[in-house]
Parts: sequence; C-alpha cells; structure tokens
Amino acid sequence: MTISPFEMMKRLSSLEKNLDVLAKKAEETTIDGESGAGMVKATLNADGTIKDLYISDEVFAMDDKDALIVLIKSAINNASEKKKAYVSSLISQAAQGDIN
Repeated sequence: MTISPFEMMKRLSSLEKNLDVLAKKAEETTIDGESGAGMVKATLNADGTIKDLYISDEVFAMDDKDALIVLIKSAINNASEKKKAYVSSLISQAAQGDIN
C-alpha cells in the first residue's frame, strides 16, 4: 500500500494536532495516589511533578520516621503507576485520532 505525499502530509498534520491536544490534556490533569488507607496522599501532574502531598496527623502521631518514608514513597509510586497508565491511554488515543 503506497501513501501519496499529500496523504502523508494530511496524516502528519492530524497527528500534530492530536499531540497538541494530548499535551494540553496532560498539562491540565492531576493523578492521585495513596497509601496507608489514605493516611498519605500524593498528587502528580502528568509529567510526574508532585503537585500536592497530604500526610494525616495520625501518621505523625506514630512517631516512626521509617514508616513515614515508606508511606510517602508508596503514595508517590501509586500515583506514578496511575500516571503511566493515563499517559499511555492518551498516546493510544492520539495514535488512533480519538483525542477530544
């Protein structure tokens, strides 16, 4: 199957528009992760920057630095996994031309 240069330019233009929409969506989206049954929550944006971190007073009352570190890492890792799945979904949508 041969694609004409005109058709290829048309497809590239469409892909470029989809990628612009994808970048804007990703920029506006936040992803939440948590650990310790919600005692620690981390919010990331789609590029992985931490936008917010919540630690309940209950965690500080435990007076256990190592537990706090584990809970923070777990919350961030949870949000990061969700972020990867979200970005992958956006890329798939862009490739299929299904970005809204």
